[in-house]
Amino acid sequence: MPSEIDKLKASLKSGTIAPVYLLQGEESFFIDEAEEAIVNAAIAESERDFNLQILYGEDTNGAALLGAAKRYPVMAARQAIVVREAQNVKGIQDLEAYMQVPLPTTVLVLCFKTKGLDKRTKMYGSIAKKGTVIDFKRLSDKDLPKWTEERMDTLKITATPKALSLLGDHAGNELQRLDKILIQLAAANLPDGKITEAVIEQYVGISKEYNLFEFISAIMKNDSARIAKMLYFFSLNPKEAPMPKVLGFMYPIFSKLIFAKQGQSLKELGVNNWQAADYENGLKNYSLNGIRACISILHQADMRFKGILPGGGTDTDQFTSLILSLIENQQIK
Repeated sequence: MPSEIDKLKASLKSGTIAPVYLLQGEESFFIDEAEEAIVNAAIAESERDFNLQILYGEDTNGAALLGAAKRYPVMAARQAIVVREAQNVKGIQDLEAYMQVPLPTTVLVLCFKTKGLDKRTKMYGSIAKKGTVIDFKRLSDKDLPKWTEERMDTLKITATPKALSLLGDHAGNELQRLDKILIQLAAANLPDGKITEAVIEQYVGISKEYNLFEFISAIMKNDSARIAKMLYFFSLNPKEAPMPKVLGFMYPIFSKLIFAKQGQSLKELGVNNWQAADYENGLKNYSLNGIRACISILHQADMRFKGILPGGGTDTDQFTSLILSLIENQQIK
């Protein structure tokens, strides 16, 4: 299914340009991308000196925007007015009447971040009727790899499956951060344009040996020597494995192990081929009750980190205690 940004770009490419755009939602990266696409479609580069205004909400007000929107373009078919951080515009309700009959020669782009326009207002209803409202949701963890691969296609680079997972784990679903990393790697003139674990270690600073993927691999295999080395590394580098990140990483893995233990295939659970061996080791070394105990421990660790349960200790103490408990549960029958 096409994403909201894909739908917008297809509409613009067909020549459909609305007089008003309301861009809002959780994902600011898509809001910025949509703004750029609208401006590029609406105003030629040669016409922008006199027909493109980029304003910030805290620096303008509703009355000033109304006056600007009613202005006619200079020697061009249309003008564009972009309002970034539009949630900060004082008196934005002054635009309410304009939204009911917007000028066809003005493209007004309102970018709301952190807080959207109230859907109950008349202005929202008028924009939805006369213009275009797009609510950009944050990408789910499931959709992030696909977005990353499409972005890499655009940049003419590729990545090994493990390198792709390392990037996703490092940046999370912060698309602006991930996009900056991909642009940096695209500009690095990589051999064959391919991102590997070694490339990530060199350019991004993520160790190909000491990361959460390698740590979970050691735990599932019950490789005590590797586990000891990694515990030591992360105790010296706690910022590499903060508890929220560790818990968010571990919980889905043990959740999938439960389903796999009950007969679901790793492919059905969306496990990558390069991770399959780790899951198979986990299925061999953990009983069903052991996996359930691990999930309970992860939940308790989350509660302690948040201060809901007592006995948290330092982040390093909590991390070490968690890992040792996960390993001990391999003894549960």
